Amino acid sequence: MGVYDIWGGSPRTITGVDAAVIAVGRVPNDALFDEVKDSFTEVHRVGDVLAPRRPGEVIYEAEKLAREI
Repeated sequence: MGVYDIWGGSPRTITGVDAAVIAVGRVPNDALFDEVKDSFTEVHRVGDVLAPRRPGEVIYEAEKLAREI
């Protein structure tokens, strides 16, 4: 079975596999944001609220926002 990581890396082949589980959680989860956005003067979105990404990208984005605030 040929596999690859959507975040990068080279495709590879795995043998001796009976089944595969595909995880493709690429839908933003903004339910909490929608629930609280009108309760505060200023609310920002970072991380999976915008789009699921690698942890390093989310940390960078959060630190950048924190410096801007």
